[in-house]
Amino acid sequence: MEIAWSLGFEDLSHFIKFFRKNVDVTPNAFRKNLAV
Repeated sequence: MEIAWSLGFEDLSHFIKFFRKNVDVTPNAFRKNLAV
């Protein structure tokens, strides 16, 4: 959430949609992949 707000997104769901459209995965899935 902090990343979304620091980038100027006031609505978390909008950030998630934007992220998924540009990275092809949700932020949560992206974080899980980094942990592997």
